[in-house]
This record gives sequence, structure tokens and C-alpha cells, in this order.
Amino acid sequence: VTVVLVTSMDADAVSDDVDNEGSEEGDLQLKPPSEENELVASENATGTDTIPHEENEAPEDLSDTSDAGWDTDLEIEEEKDEYDPTGCKDYFKTCNVLGIIPVSSFVKTLREGKTEVMLRHHGLGPKGAKAIAIALTTNTVVSYLDISDNGLEGAGGIAIATMLKDNNYIVHLVRRLGNY
Repeated sequence: VTVVLVTSMDADAVSDDVDNEGSEEGDLQLKPPSEENELVASENATGTDTIPHEENEAPEDLSDTSDAGWDTDLEIEEEKDEYDPTGCKDYFKTCNVLGIIPVSSFVKTLREGKTEVMLRHHGLGPKGAKAIAIALTTNTVVSYLDISDNGLEGAGGIAIATMLKDNNYIVHLVRRLGNY
């Protein structure tokens, strides 16, 4: 079966496909398509287009219900960072972002699980204080912090104060100014 679409009333193109014999005036009957009619219609670019359709053509198989070609969020295993109760990972990340060198004695104290952090005269400055504050925010072991004579300035003091609001385990803070 061939479907012929007529887009303009070209009398010559339509007259080959129309049989007017035995019909009342004004009635048009289409002849069954033949190979000649299909060839003429497809070659005629001035108004007719053909859409071929075979009677025995199988419909597209939609019975495949496998998920092989589909993406799903269920298959993706997200890697979760292991919780670091010492805060060392956060400390190293923060030092890297701020462009400062980590204090090795601080890292050693955290890794050994000591409860007292003694950082007198290390020259931390405001950036160092911020890095230490971020590391101690989630630390549950340290209960004593001595950051005397480190030039923390206002920004460093604010970072330490913010950390103390979140960390309920540090119960003794020493921050003195001066040389001793």
C-alpha cells in the first residue's frame, strides 16, 4: 500500500491517479497504486510526496524491558569519606587552601590522641588559628588548648571563638600575650 500526499492541485500529476469513469460529477476515485504511479509520484517534486509502507512490515519490537541502556542512580556507589575524629584531614585541607604550612607538633598531638594541645610561640597568625579551629571543631579528645603568644589578631580570635561554640570538649583555653 502506498500513501500519496498531494500538496498542490497539479492537474497533470493528479489525473494519472484519478479514475472519473462511472462516477457522478465531482466524485473522484483513486486507482489502486501501481509501480508506475509510485515512480511518477516520487519523481514529481512539484507537489507530491510518497510514503512507502509494506503490508507485511513487522512493527517495532517494544517488548525489551531490560535496563541495559538506561542510567540509574541506584547503580552508583558514592564513595563516602571516612569520619576523622582527630580533625587531621580537615586541618591538612584547610592549610592547603589557606596556603600555610601545617604545624607538625599539632598533627602529632592529634594523631596520638593526647588531650592537651600546647602551641605556645608557634607564630600561627590568623590563618593558622583558623586552620586549627577548623580541625578542632569536630575533635572530641582535646580538652586543653594553649595558643599563647601566636599573633592571632582579631580574625584568629574569632575563628577560635566560633570553634568553641561547636566544640563542647575543650574546657580549658589559654591565650596570653607577651614573652615568657
